[in-house]
Amino acid sequence: MYKYTNDQLYEIFDAYHEITNEDMIDIFDMKTYMFDFMGYVFTSVKNLSYHHLIIPDRFNGPQILDNGAELNKKTSHPYLHTIEWKDPELFSLITIQMILQNRKRKLDLENIRKIRDYLEYFEKEHSSDTCKKGKPLIKTRYLSQRIPLNTSTYYSYSKDNTSNSGLILL
Repeated sequence: MYKYTNDQLYEIFDAYHEITNEDMIDIFDMKTYMFDFMGYVFTSVKNLSYHHLIIPDRFNGPQILDNGAELNKKTSHPYLHTIEWKDPELFSLITIQMILQNRKRKLDLENIRKIRDYLEYFEKEHSSDTCKKGKPLIKTRYLSQRIPLNTSTYYSYSKDNTSNSGLILL
């Protein structure tokens, strides 16, 4: 696994250099932590997808380092787009927290805690909402596949540690 300093990152990935999911995963050391920019666990990097933060894909936003976050394809990514559809202002607040993590070039627990607060607000406001087909808007996996947050201890989810359901203290 490659470890880059911020100076090296800027040399390698200038503003117009298209980035791969693998590059993003390495830069943010996501294989170590096994959670995404919103604090959702993943079991394989194949479960991650690039999310455009500043210039959306629908406006041909570039897939570059400064414009992206890696999200779980089955949980955080579809959930975030549900929030975008139901509450654009809340979507913007969550996006700002992911942009801040991107600028720091690390997954940051404080930003993830703020995102969690926003998600919990959304869940209170929309707990009884349903989709067009009558299914709950907020799927069970959106609630159950997040890292545990504790104000006094930093947790990381790692597939390398089988004890304590994969939770290790850092």
